[in-house]
Amino acid sequence: MRRAHLLAAALCAAGLAGSAHALPFIDRPLATNNLVGGEDGIDDAGFSLSRILPAPKDWFLEATAQVFRGDSSDLFHASERQDVSVVGHLRAYKDLTESTNLDLGVSYARGHNNVGSDFTTSLYGGDVTVRWKPLRRSIYHSFLFRTEFFESLRDQLTPLDLSHTEHAFGMYSSAEYRVNRRWTLGGRFDRSARATNANLIDTGLSAIVTYWPSEFSQIRGQYRYGHLAAAPNASFENANELLFQFLFVMGAHGAHPF
Repeated sequence: MRRAHLLAAALCAAGLAGSAHALPFIDRPLATNNLVGGEDGIDDAGFSLSRILPAPKDWFLEATAQVFRGDSSDLFHASERQDVSVVGHLRAYKDLTESTNLDLGVSYARGHNNVGSDFTTSLYGGDVTVRWKPLRRSIYHSFLFRTEFFESLRDQLTPLDLSHTEHAFGMYSSAEYRVNRRWTLGGRFDRSARATNANLIDTGLSAIVTYWPSEFSQIRGQYRYGHLAAAPNASFENANELLFQFLFVMGAHGAHPF
């Protein structure tokens, strides 16, 4: 039995699943908060099966299938014992050059939601990650670009108690460049509808600066501008925020997934 901590599985391939300290930015993208359960994501107990698949030359393919109890924060809710949730993920990886690689993924998740046992939420995801990391100069210069797309199909009731499926789309794109051994610059663009009301669409822009005092510590600052939908009249509010983060590691620490 395995306890999962995935954000609709898609984030696993892009390197965003797991603890917040592993992220290249301080906050979570809007799409993960609006559509795939926020910081907890799919946080549930269940079974997982992974298999490496035959692939064309120079490609690596891995398929993952998972079944969980069906309770994951606000995302999935099991009203009955048989209301399990399922997650599937297919990852494709290829080295383009000695220093550059490409990571692709598609994901699917399905479970029951808090409206009732007859109502489900389905999530579709796709992710693309490009890494450039020179073998001899990787601690001085590197570049990473990632983008992810999510679509949520959520069964719910209308004000007239009629069954309705809400289609909500979200995405984000981020990039980070290591200027030298100590400094990294990055940026991110977010756009996401709300899972329960696709007419409410949030957008955001972030600029991130990270300083590495040592291999085991980081000091990060982030400026975030948000154009956020405000229910119930769908007016919008602008938000300007400055975020600060100090990270350090003490004791044994396992490696993060590549």
